[in-house]
Amino acid sequence: MYSSGQGLNIVYLRPEYDHVASKDTIYIEAKVQNLGDRDIPNVTAVPYLLAWDKFTGEKSTTNPLLRPNPEIGRIGDVYTFKWDGIAVPEVKRQETFRIGVRFEYEYETETTATVLALTEAKYLHYRERGQPVQAVFSVVNSAAPIRVDVLMDNVFIIGSSNKIPVTLRFNNIDSKGYPKSSSSSELRDYAITSVDVVTDGAGGVKVSDKSGCDGARMRGGRTGECVLYLSAPGTGVDEIEARLKIVTKYTYVMEETAAIRVNPRIG
Repeated sequence: MYSSGQGLNIVYLRPEYDHVASKDTIYIEAKVQNLGDRDIPNVTAVPYLLAWDKFTGEKSTTNPLLRPNPEIGRIGDVYTFKWDGIAVPEVKRQETFRIGVRFEYEYETETTATVLALTEAKYLHYRERGQPVQAVFSVVNSAAPIRVDVLMDNVFIIGSSNKIPVTLRFNNIDSKGYPKSSSSSELRDYAITSVDVVTDGAGGVKVSDKSGCDGARMRGGRTGECVLYLSAPGTGVDEIEARLKIVTKYTYVMEETAAIRVNPRIG
């Protein structure tokens, strides 16, 4: 059993029974479960590695996989994919075959963070008193395979004529999966689909530009980043804590493999 604990969980991939004999007809099944904090509208499963007759073709869930709800003791929905009537080849001695299934689904990560905005005078006041100033704090991510860090090199100065850059760093924390570009047919074209950012409007802080974040690339499917820009007018206050909500959407792919040991038929 493989469990990332974030989003979709692969419970198992296995043949009908452990002792498979030459020229048997078997089924292969794969079981998945939603362990995230978002419903999963659809999951597709496609065999790869092994080209046995009938172990081919894409299958999809018949209903959305609902998220767990601990408040009422409800576990996340489970679904089992099944390929029937698979013809096992004839073998003269025991052989081991590798099977694989690739799962794909749409998911999102919701990230909240608070950014600090100060007037130049207030910022200098803190510096003169030796008080540390944290530009970004209270970063929280939903349960998902992609985590997002929110980073700022400098404190947001209220009334600055410059757009303030905020870096979003995407981290793939699931060792068996990767985000795939939704606009490309290439399986290993790693990218985020889109990023939506809103603020709570505190002190007039707003998102002035996020165009560089949609379609952000993921190096090797593991990490990537983009820069968005915030702005805030002068408001008559010298300190603002503005809350950001960032929703990162992506197509996520997971791969699972297993071994089938085939024995020669006796008699």
